[in-house]
Amino acid sequence: MPTAVAVPHAPVTTPFHPPAPTKPATPRPLDVLVSADGVSFPVDRQALSSQSAVLRDLLSAQQPGRSRLPLPEQAADLAPFLDILLHDADPFADLSDVLSALPAIRLMAKYDTPQRLTYAVTTLKCHVMEGAVCPLQVFIVGAALGDGFGGLGLDLCRTAIVHGDVPTAHPSAQALVAPFWDTVDPAYKAALTASWAESDDPKARGNKFIQIMSHLA
Repeated sequence: MPTAVAVPHAPVTTPFHPPAPTKPATPRPLDVLVSADGVSFPVDRQALSSQSAVLRDLLSAQQPGRSRLPLPEQAADLAPFLDILLHDADPFADLSDVLSALPAIRLMAKYDTPQRLTYAVTTLKCHVMEGAVCPLQVFIVGAALGDGFGGLGLDLCRTAIVHGDVPTAHPSAQALVAPFWDTVDPAYKAALTASWAESDDPKARGNKFIQIMSHLA
């Protein structure tokens, strides 16, 4: 009996249909934030709203696209803040002077940017644990944040106290503290002094600081 031989099927061919041309996306019109000294900052409303709840609410009261929203901050403070929110800029690019980022950090708190703020604080904690930044500068940043955002500022202060004896990579950085120290809440200063006198153990100092500040809350 003859053996059946499989005959390969001829390949199926279909006429080529080039993909339909895609229409380029129309860029969204930009809104403009205006600083107190009159500098304009064009921003993408959607991108900015995803970062800041406060700015989202302020922009929602404006007509989408090409609206002008005045803000009370100077351009010198607003520019780095927006650079952090919209372009992933590092607020602590200069580790010898983290206090130069203080205006931007305050704006991150004021305009409710929890994701960016948490990331910035976490990064700064890592820097102080590595001895890359001045602990006293870090304490001042923490005090400026206060007890909001789930205690981010207090936790940053505690980390600075625990690592306060670690020599920093920038020994001269402490000289930059003077003009900022006067702005620290007296309660934070008193708690720092009391916690430092509490023990020679760094962790005990940090815990004492949190205990004191918790009683004041």
